[in-house]
Amino acid sequence: MKKQINHSRILIIFLLFVYSCQTAEKEQINGEYPQIKKNLKTGWNTYNTWNSLSYVWMPQGFEIAFDLKYQAHNFSGYLHRANFIEGSDWETPKLKALAHAWDGSYTEIEVNWEDVHVIIETATTGDDFVATIRPVGEQKYPSHVIARTGIIFNRPGMVKKETDGSIKGIFDDQTIEVFASTDTEEDYGTGASMPYFSMPLNDIAAISTGTSRSLPEVQQIIEEQKKNYHSKANQFGAQRAEVYQAITTSMAWNTIYEPRKDRVLSTVSRTWNVQRGGYGLFAWDNFFMAYLSAIDHKDLAFANVIEHLEDMTEEGFVPNNSQGNGRMSWDRSQPPVGGIVTKEIYKKYPEKWFLEATFNRLLTWNRWWMKRRYHKGMLCWGSHDSKNPYNDRAHNNHLAAVLESGLDDSPMYQEVPFDKEKGILLLHDVGLNSLYVADCEALAEMAVVLGKQEEAQELRKRADQIREQIKTLWSEEDGIFLNRRTDNGEFVKKYSPTLFYALMANAATPEQAETMVNNYFYNPEHFWGEYIMPSISRSDPEFYKQRYWKGAIWAPMNFLTYLSFREYDNLKEAQTDLAEKSLDLFAGEWKRMNYISENYSAFDGTGDDPRIKSHPFYTWGALLGVISFINEGLMPLPEESISAELH
Repeated sequence: MKKQINHSRILIIFLLFVYSCQTAEKEQINGEYPQIKKNLKTGWNTYNTWNSLSYVWMPQGFEIAFDLKYQAHNFSGYLHRANFIEGSDWETPKLKALAHAWDGSYTEIEVNWEDVHVIIETATTGDDFVATIRPVGEQKYPSHVIARTGIIFNRPGMVKKETDGSIKGIFDDQTIEVFASTDTEEDYGTGASMPYFSMPLNDIAAISTGTSRSLPEVQQIIEEQKKNYHSKANQFGAQRAEVYQAITTSMAWNTIYEPRKDRVLSTVSRTWNVQRGGYGLFAWDNFFMAYLSAIDHKDLAFANVIEHLEDMTEEGFVPNNSQGNGRMSWDRSQPPVGGIVTKEIYKKYPEKWFLEATFNRLLTWNRWWMKRRYHKGMLCWGSHDSKNPYNDRAHNNHLAAVLESGLDDSPMYQEVPFDKEKGILLLHDVGLNSLYVADCEALAEMAVVLGKQEEAQELRKRADQIREQIKTLWSEEDGIFLNRRTDNGEFVKKYSPTLFYALMANAATPEQAETMVNNYFYNPEHFWGEYIMPSISRSDPEFYKQRYWKGAIWAPMNFLTYLSFREYDNLKEAQTDLAEKSLDLFAGEWKRMNYISENYSAFDGTGDDPRIKSHPFYTWGALLGVISFINEGLMPLPEESISAELH
């Protein structure tokens, strides 16, 4: 009896130990991310998506924003807020993002609006913020910068103008003092409803917080932080320093605080956020944002994946879009790149809790594709009948199904019928099925790390199943994988970089891979040229239209094609050529215009060629630059596994 009791005690102790380990693990998962989330929304940064000239102290939401004003002989102009927007007319402010440290410790932006031209530099020192506003050349009319204060995100607090001319932001736990470091003028024509400084732009204007500082003191702080910013970039080598700065500047300026869910995350474009009620998240775009932040910002990379997955639909998929105004795509998703990106981020920052925090939702999304888009042995793009409270015209129709592909008007899909009852395009798409295989493989590796052997087996089985079907899409006559219609069994002879994704799925033999690359990638009638890769073959009748996916160069296509080439040892030359061509395209436009373009002209490599339609500051354009970081071994190698079992 005594021996049995002892055994029982041992069993109880063991079970309690297991329970405590599980509880500790759960607490670790819950405990890691809240601290990251808190860190990201603390301090001075450009959190306000509505205004690129706004600098906010968080979590209090205290804002210092810079407005511009000029007075001509019979009229005046006033710029209340500005963003990186499209348009070439005189009234549209032209913003050039010159620099932006991740943490807001240094920023530089050029503003050219009507007859006012300035460069704004900011820096932080401890909890203090400083800024200079430097006129570029002589201003045509008497001009002023208005340093306007306020409290945003509906935070509690008060702003007060003191008799000594300073401004105070008063909160329960802190008071923030703001001082003009240069001359101010009384100005009652601003329309500002909160305390402000009006400073003439006949010379440099400056402000500081925390303590009153002279202009030289402000400039010294800025210069020190500028050196720190460049020093960090130089760690990647002289050749990559400017590329690093371009990537991080585009990412940092499009990273915002989103108050509805109390989160910091990166977005494709501030302009698009404003149009969509505060934020716009897009299924594959935002996973690419996460990968770009992983270049050296672990916390933001983790946050960009975790927060994006928070916007999954009730049905269990990451929607094509999710917006601040409440609109969401309940009928369609976008290319399944979530597992691929999450695996790569884990390689860079191997913290197991990150996989634990994301795996189940990524697996749910992976399974959704088979439930909703599986047809005759493979997946098809689609849009099924679902709730549509915002009366989206793209819903359960051909347009919506093509939008799920992310290639909004690609000639590949023009003549393909849509089955409304099944909610799918009647097409076995090489790109979709190949990305899905890669997603299955990535999630299987994650499952092994997490000890989920049953799920790993399930995912590998699915990957093998779809991979075998992709092999049937090889066209011996054309020497490439082709999309095939499911209604008549015919190949669609429209050549796009997405056809190379079959290599990512390891569906090709080495000989087939080499044939594809030689006959299409290096062929100037298809994809080769001074600027690559066009989104449809140069021989296609639609190519000369360029916009939107009819020939223009899109960074995600180059990026995913590069990942595909990495799977084959006999394609090393193609890997390097694609990396170098992408880098030249990216760096050239950054040097010319400080553009991070949504897409680029296949004719002249610019982002403002009138033949294309391209937002000038759209974050995913930076994928063109990050390819070279992978190629130089500055990012994890995509072909390497995260699971020791698979090595």
